[in-house]
Amino acid sequence: MRPFPSYELMGYRLRQVFLQIFSVWFYGFIAPNSILSGQVPAPVKKPQKIEFLNADEASFDESSTPRVLRIRGRVVMRHEEVMMFCDSAWRYTDANAFIGFGRVHLQQGDSLNAYGDTLRYDGDARMAFLSGRVLIKDRNTLLRSRQITYNLNTRVVSYNDSALTESGRNTITSRIGYYEVRRRMMGFRGNVFIRNTEYTIRSDTVFYDVDREISYFYGPTTIKSDSLLITCSRGYHDSAREINSFSGGATVIYNSRFLAGDSLFYDARKGYGRARGHVQLRDTTEKVALYGHFAETFDSRGYSYITDSLTLILQTEDDSLFLTSDTLHIWEHPECDKIIVAAPQVRFYLRDLQGVCDSLVFIVGDSLLNLYHRPILWSDSNQLSARFITIQLQQGRVHRLDMYEKALIISYEDSTIYNQLGALHIAGLFAQNNLEKVEAQGLAVSIYYPRKEDGRFMGANKAEAEQIWVWLDDRKAQRIRFEPRPSGTLLPMKQADHTGLRLQGFQWLPHLRPRNRADIYRRIVFTSHTTP
Repeated sequence: MRPFPSYELMGYRLRQVFLQIFSVWFYGFIAPNSILSGQVPAPVKKPQKIEFLNADEASFDESSTPRVLRIRGRVVMRHEEVMMFCDSAWRYTDANAFIGFGRVHLQQGDSLNAYGDTLRYDGDARMAFLSGRVLIKDRNTLLRSRQITYNLNTRVVSYNDSALTESGRNTITSRIGYYEVRRRMMGFRGNVFIRNTEYTIRSDTVFYDVDREISYFYGPTTIKSDSLLITCSRGYHDSAREINSFSGGATVIYNSRFLAGDSLFYDARKGYGRARGHVQLRDTTEKVALYGHFAETFDSRGYSYITDSLTLILQTEDDSLFLTSDTLHIWEHPECDKIIVAAPQVRFYLRDLQGVCDSLVFIVGDSLLNLYHRPILWSDSNQLSARFITIQLQQGRVHRLDMYEKALIISYEDSTIYNQLGALHIAGLFAQNNLEKVEAQGLAVSIYYPRKEDGRFMGANKAEAEQIWVWLDDRKAQRIRFEPRPSGTLLPMKQADHTGLRLQGFQWLPHLRPRNRADIYRRIVFTSHTTP
């Protein structure tokens, strides 16, 4: 199997071949005049003469076409390994050249056949110029144009007056192009359009491997099917093996999904995709956008992941959640909920809620966020922590928060004074993303500093109960209810040991809190003493 040519090598090859084509076209326009005038360029080595094998009649007309023998009827000529046929021809007596007319057929080797209305052939240069209804046929490849130039030395067919090519399952049109017969390679420039039953491709320049059905793109390119739109500035498509590679700001739009990256690769048969550099993945139906620098997808497993400078943006009704982690894993199946897992080093920012944890699971269908391994949340002046935390979203907003095992809420009041609430399970109910009510169940303990009407602290109250309810207004605790009647006393401020009034697992960690969207990328090192 021939190796894939590199983009640089192919670009160089394209430039060289098109330069050759332009020189051939120029020579193609000059050569007929030199033939008619008898000025034939001196060959490097003595060429063989064209053999005229058959004709029904021949005549001279010195008055109108001197030095030209007119031959008609079933004309057959041979020049070295090339056979040529036509209805009539002008044979130049002082040049190794002729012009053929009507049902022209040029045959070289076992596979290449060229047809047209007119053939100008220079035997010394081994150049053929076909015009009219031109057809080039080589095995499974057909090329149609109004005029072509064929260099029999290099075995390169070229055109500059548009052509239509049929090769394998592809139909290709372009303004300028060439076909290297030996290498079975084609080049197209200017409004290149490739069409088959599955998709259409538009590009500025295409390099096409006939046998392997591989198209290499150069310049702005779009690939379109019923449900797919791809744009890129470089890349290749292997239609036989269903392999695609795109670069130069490549984008893919599939149904409601948008994927972009500096380079994209996809193997349709294996269901494997890869994206590198400035990767973007958006789903308009779920209002979720992912950004990173590397991603892979495995269709058969319904799994993909994105990593390297990762960002997840979840649009809410009036705000957006910004999240980062080392890697984001996505599991997706038609019969199951879509699951997104972020781990490790998770940090996120929402205007009214911020958080950090080691791993996060987002069940998209249920709008449920699960935080594992050292989760900490901040809402206004409150710090929330537990072994395991769940966040329920409703219409894109935080609706409910549940904290399990060693659940602890700390509210900052002063440098040494903190309101605290601890229990086995704490639930927080939100309204408009603001914490409105807190329910603590199971060995609930509170440390609360009530205030007088003038704002001064009344004292320190430590209470224990099976259940504790706290109602908040304007982000401050307004009412507390205990069930059953709590045990505890209210200590005057001067008698209370404020630094000793700490619930188990107490740690005030404002330095870990993301302060804004950009702050989520600040790297934090967790230790065993950092959180509960």
